[in-house]
Amino acid sequence: MKSAITIIKTAAVCCAVLLTVSCESTELRYVDKDEQNPDENAEFTYTAGDDEPCYFGSQSTDDLKYRDGYLYIVCGTLYRLNTETGNVTTACGDPLCTHDNEECPYFGIGMYYISADGSLCFPGDGGFVRYDQERMKRVLLDDYKGAASWFFAPELYYDDYRVYNGFDYDPEKDKYTYGLRRADLKNGGSEFFGGTTDEDGNYLPLMAQPWFTVGDRLYLEDGKCFFSLNKDGGDRKDLFAKKGESGYMYTDGEYVYYCEDDRSSIIRRALDGGEPETVVTGVYSYQYFMLTDEYIYYMKPDGDDVVLGKADIRGYASSEVEITPLVICRSRHDGSGEERLASVTDIEKGLSPLGWIVVGNYFYCEYSYWEDADGDGIFTYGDNKYSTMITSGGAVCRLMRVDLTTGDRYVFSITG
Repeated sequence: MKSAITIIKTAAVCCAVLLTVSCESTELRYVDKDEQNPDENAEFTYTAGDDEPCYFGSQSTDDLKYRDGYLYIVCGTLYRLNTETGNVTTACGDPLCTHDNEECPYFGIGMYYISADGSLCFPGDGGFVRYDQERMKRVLLDDYKGAASWFFAPELYYDDYRVYNGFDYDPEKDKYTYGLRRADLKNGGSEFFGGTTDEDGNYLPLMAQPWFTVGDRLYLEDGKCFFSLNKDGGDRKDLFAKKGESGYMYTDGEYVYYCEDDRSSIIRRALDGGEPETVVTGVYSYQYFMLTDEYIYYMKPDGDDVVLGKADIRGYASSEVEITPLVICRSRHDGSGEERLASVTDIEKGLSPLGWIVVGNYFYCEYSYWEDADGDGIFTYGDNKYSTMITSGGAVCRLMRVDLTTGDRYVFSITG
């Protein structure tokens, strides 16, 4: 690995080096020219674009989240990438913090959410916390009371509230109860939300996945039905029947978008429960689509699977390692005007995208790749590598950006 070099912003910078992130806001970050860079001659450029991910309070579990010009990524601690300048800084606002130990509020976090006011929230310190940027300290919002009260699941944020699924512990009955809950992000504390009461006065918690909020309504699904509640958790309106797991559900404020049945078709319905309309077919996976203000983005196979070599890996599903060539596509929200934009795989390097997001004219992703170190055409345990690697020596994270107008690739490299 090459040594880390910091490059001060100038009128023109043409070299590419491995970045070491600091809190300085005047630095441009360039990529290390090593064998893992899909384009060894890449130079950072940026073309402005107005299209952004649709946001209606929904917060996924993906590592990559975008808000107000910054793309957030976890790499030992939490970093943010200025998508216009290419500058990467830590999310921590303390100029004296080294970001490499427990003194840093974001050190060691595995998942995070961005609230409606832009605050960063995450599990830690025995409960769910919010980072107070002004006081530069964690604020405990919800004590888990000894329960495993948090899971990797999408959550919903609106006004000063967080809606999520979790446990509550009753010490008198020594009993845990699971269901939909609402936490107060301003004053702290949480309670069950949206449930009902039986004839004996026992509370029956709601078991549902919260997805988004539009106007004064929250939209959820329980595996059988897509429905809405008012912001106090009442006035339930069943909108349409569901057929099991659909992956992520998006909205543009008028329609809900999701995959169902064969999981390769994107369906939309009016939020009031109108008839289903198939707008895209042939999607690679129900996990591989997202919604922006202007488009639906999704991946499609770009040819037949390619065999990279033999697999000598215990428990591997096949005797061969294969990769599916994928191309990122987009269409208007009604499915019209489909465009095949750029390849997001690299067959030569065995590279495939993992978590991804589209912002403006660019596709950003974490990725996995296969590395046949001895060149014998046989892949063994450890040859499947990931762009994010956490080791005892620290974290090294790479984020690939694909220009959707030119297909050019650029890799940001972060050492945590």
